[in-house]
Amino acid sequence: MPKKSFLDNLKGVLGLGGAKQSRGLFLGLDASGRTTLLYRLVLGECVPTIPTIGFNVETVTHRNTNFTLWDVGGCDKIRPLWRHYFQGTCVMFFFVDSADRERLQDAFKEITKYVLCEDALKGVPLVLVMTKQASLRMRTEIRDLPGCMPPSEILDKLQVEKNLRGRWWKHVAVATPEGIGIEEVKEAMWEANEAFLAGSCSSSSAAPPSGSAEGEKEKEEAEKRREETKAGDRNLKGQNIAEVLEDWLSREDEEAEVFLAHLENFTLESWDHYTHLRIAWLLINTHGQSGSATSSCISCLYVSLCSVFFNRMFLL
Repeated sequence: MPKKSFLDNLKGVLGLGGAKQSRGLFLGLDASGRTTLLYRLVLGECVPTIPTIGFNVETVTHRNTNFTLWDVGGCDKIRPLWRHYFQGTCVMFFFVDSADRERLQDAFKEITKYVLCEDALKGVPLVLVMTKQASLRMRTEIRDLPGCMPPSEILDKLQVEKNLRGRWWKHVAVATPEGIGIEEVKEAMWEANEAFLAGSCSSSSAAPPSGSAEGEKEKEEAEKRREETKAGDRNLKGQNIAEVLEDWLSREDEEAEVFLAHLENFTLESWDHYTHLRIAWLLINTHGQSGSATSSCISCLYVSLCSVFFNRMFLL
């Protein structure tokens, strides 16, 4: 896949070229296959990944729509921070490991606890992604992979029809390394976004008449969601580096001990680029030995990290 030019990336950031802009959120337990699928969508191939600490964010274009996809870490210490990524979401994806029978119920408890009851995600369509399905398709040939659950079993055990009643949803089975289901994920992503823009809240119920009170209320809610999405997109795109730095320098930070205590207790007020950089800086100051070669290397790494964040914010 050819690499995008600077101008292509700039057009995507500014929303030029006629393409729609959308925001997707990847959630799921650790080791559920989120990051592997994300980079399969971006690069067109399977690449080695490591457990996500924090988030990954990439842009995927499908059917003249630029989807900015946020992949948020799924380990138990990070899940309480998911809420910081909800605002402006148009499509959410929840990943289920088809081979992880022991944690299947835990997976849905987490999405119920942290996601489905959130006002910021009310009415947002959900794509349920069932990963690691290759063993299912090869079961007639390989008989030592009994742990993989078929989609029908997962839907039944999670009582999806009941638990997602009133919300647009769709499920997709994938085997990312083999490339199975990748196009289906793209189509489901596009369909979910169209449903979001149209204000559709359910995949099974008919839309209310346009002239009814219910229909007018649904239209108002859809318009509100569209405006929230646009506002979120403009949050960084309408600023330049100088403005962002001025904003950051004007902030009054908490004492380091208080800030780190909030981090440990999952009570941080925000989880933005500034917060990520401050965490890195405090850890460098806490664990780096002044004047040592290790400290110099860590400081260089911090400068590189800052560069990555600014490139992500203003160029990609």
